[in-house]
Amino acid sequence: TLERVTRPAKRTQKSLSSDNASNNI
Repeated sequence: TLERVTRPAKRTQKSLSSDNASNNI
């Protein structure tokens, strides 16, 4: 179960990074 939760968590972090980049621009 932990591995399954970790996978989506990484995807969420990538999305947050993209949002932050857009905000910086």
